[in-house]
Amino acid sequence: MTKDTFPSSTVFHYPILLLLADGKAHKVNDMMSKCVEHLKISEANQNVTTKSGKNKVHSWIRFANQDLSKAGYIEHTKDGYTITSAGMAFLNSHKDGFVAHDMTESESYRKYKNLDENGKHIRKGKKEKTTNQYPAVEQDTAVHSVQEAIEDTQAKSPIEILEELSAHINETLDTTLLEALKGMKADAFERLIKALLVKMEISKSDDCIELTQYVKDDGVDLYVYDNALKMNVVCCIQVKKYTDTAVGLSTVKELGGTLLDKNCKSGMVITTSQFTKGANDYNPSGYNIQKIDGIKLTNLLIQYGLGVKTKRLEVKTIDTDYLNSI
Repeated sequence: MTKDTFPSSTVFHYPILLLLADGKAHKVNDMMSKCVEHLKISEANQNVTTKSGKNKVHSWIRFANQDLSKAGYIEHTKDGYTITSAGMAFLNSHKDGFVAHDMTESESYRKYKNLDENGKHIRKGKKEKTTNQYPAVEQDTAVHSVQEAIEDTQAKSPIEILEELSAHINETLDTTLLEALKGMKADAFERLIKALLVKMEISKSDDCIELTQYVKDDGVDLYVYDNALKMNVVCCIQVKKYTDTAVGLSTVKELGGTLLDKNCKSGMVITTSQFTKGANDYNPSGYNIQKIDGIKLTNLLIQYGLGVKTKRLEVKTIDTDYLNSI
């Protein structure tokens, strides 16, 4: 996680279970302290709020507690949250960490999320997907948002509740988009990256970016040239569509070797996953190698409007100006 990147909602579950592993009951404030420490959340990000004005760390912890409760890993008592025997067993089998998707081992969690045994979203009444279709992605935290909004119905108008639901869905869009990217075919994913580079104006035009042959790409998936004649390479890009595996130092070093061969000073490694510490720390002198992880990638796609679309909900309200003018 980079210094200014807010952690994904999928990574809060592990530090919460770590805290509860002492067998004691803990309040949400204890969980906030643990998550801030474990996830190295900067002071600035600790104060980030949702569009509805609620602390984002607190909201993500509430969502994680809901998931862990549905999985049968924690339970809520009058003294706070405690870990269950199933939760302790799950934590012991994932000592190196886990994300929300790993909880699909729990049958009750799969039922809650409407997932099959492979962790895929079950689309009721739909035919099986063909190889050309992308997997359906569930707005995982929408249920949390609905429940949160229901708690406040006494104090808020229906319009305010709808606005809050919209804000929560938008704030978790990066997580659901990332899952969709991981389900794409590799060649389609590379074409998406090319479209993003054009949108970002990293190249002068679409003609200045070349996709290499997918089967044998010599460690580079896209070349960016200084003009449409493709005379000089100005950037080499390696794309890694991983589900869970982190991109290691060897991949970044391989790209560094390609930059040397091509007499090119700039490169990128783009992944749906994360980078190991060694990969992140590797910055050869004289070369500029940008590393874009899954969170950065989804933020860029959302920013440039690729892979997302706007859904509009029409809501009728009273036009008092019109009624008063009659």
